Amino acid sequence: MSTAYVSGRVPARFERLVARQARGAKTSKSDLVARYVIEKSLETQFPGISFRDSLAGREAYLTGRRVAAWEVVAVYQETKSVQKAAQHFGWPLVLVKRALAYAKAFPEEIERSREEENECPAGYWLTRHVPPVCLGLPSPRPGVPHRSHRALARRFMAWLG
Repeated sequence: MSTAYVSGRVPARFERLVARQARGAKTSKSDLVARYVIEKSLETQFPGISFRDSLAGREAYLTGRRVAAWEVVAVYQETKSVQKAAQHFGWPLVLVKRALAYAKAFPEEIERSREEENECPAGYWLTRHVPPVCLGLPSPRPGVPHRSHRALARRFMAWLG
């Protein structure tokens, strides 16, 4: 991917904040600022989408929800209906439409996130003391409702006994 140079000035206290955050993230200030510019631009272009760390690195999520954009796409592909996908999550239609709009603009990112989530080896997250997102459980079959992270967490806790 080709890159372009973007420059701007900020008050010194914000430069110190970014420097501290870059050290914490083990990256350069330049890379962190580039990520911030890209993500904020996308959040402005696609209201309702924000970014978080995930199995696949930084990933698009619905703002204020615990569901990644790729998960909304997976439910939509299974149900073949915006209305049914919205009912599945208990959301208004507009949230599903926002996730689908983002996915349409960035299909490669959505597919990569989905593949990386599903490639997680069995037991991988059990050894890292993080939320049980990938537990090596069977993936949904056609006709079986998509399971969100919360549903997986409930299954995991039940499995632990």
